Amino acid sequence: MNALYQVEMTVLLPADMPEDRAAEIEALEKTYAQDLQRQRIWRHLWRVAGSYSNLSIFDCRDNAHLHEVLTGLPLYPWMKITVSPLCRHPSTWMTNDADRRDHLRRGWDPGCHHRTTGRGRVPHRGAGYRRTRSPP
Repeated sequence: MNALYQVEMTVLLPADMPEDRAAEIEALEKTYAQDLQRQRIWRHLWRVAGSYSNLSIFDCRDNAHLHEVLTGLPLYPWMKITVSPLCRHPSTWMTNDADRRDHLRRGWDPGCHHRTTGRGRVPHRGAGYRRTRSPP
């Protein structure tokens, strides 16, 4: 079974790095990152607003695999990286992201006894709704 990791990466390119060199490294980084996403290793990628940083979720075999993936990043030499190992919360109702998307697409939220609207929203009132208690 693989392990999940939250990784925050901040890129700190030297001010004297030529722009064409920086653009070349960034293009290599994009290609590498997209390949890892296709392989479902780089599961989620969010930009941190206002900075040259991202917050990501990686799905790796173990710590050594994560290290291999991160050190393979073309921007790695200029990154500050923080890693937090993750584990499933016992109250989650999904086993993985695909399960949750599938349930919501079918209009069923396993965390609730109601059918959803197909967008993950639960129509608690509507056709057939009946108040079970009179108002105070």
